[in-house]
Amino acid sequence: MSAFHRRPRPLDDRGLLSLGDQLVTYQCHHHSLFLDQTVSDALAGEGWAVRRQAAFESSHALLESFYGELEITGAEERLSLAAELFASMGQGSLSFALSAEGGLVQAKDLHYGASFAEKYAGRIKNRRPVDTFAAGFVSAAASLAFP
Repeated sequence: MSAFHRRPRPLDDRGLLSLGDQLVTYQCHHHSLFLDQTVSDALAGEGWAVRRQAAFESSHALLESFYGELEITGAEERLSLAAELFASMGQGSLSFALSAEGGLVQAKDLHYGASFAEKYAGRIKNRRPVDTFAAGFVSAAASLAFP
């Protein structure tokens, strides 16, 4: 049985949730896109790097928490669990083909990419159409699989 078939635990009546030992929030794609766009507008060219680094740091903490709790140490098992967690969070699907020397990650149905296209297609040009959460998450998963 998957480690993610458990529902997140409500912590109190304010709607706080936890995954492992990490607090998480659940937001609709409208809020996520607005926040993403706000950071981009405020930071211009630096926005992509800031969003990707934030995704890396939060994903690293989340994955490290699960790996420790479930005592997962092998690279393949860590990448498999990372792909499962990413999908269970509604972020899309990831397929890792990595080694300590590098590799390739293929992604499908990414939340931010699909949401951006659905909401803004044809109205807003995105100069860097990359899902920064997916980029940060993949970087965190790779760094924990191959420290």
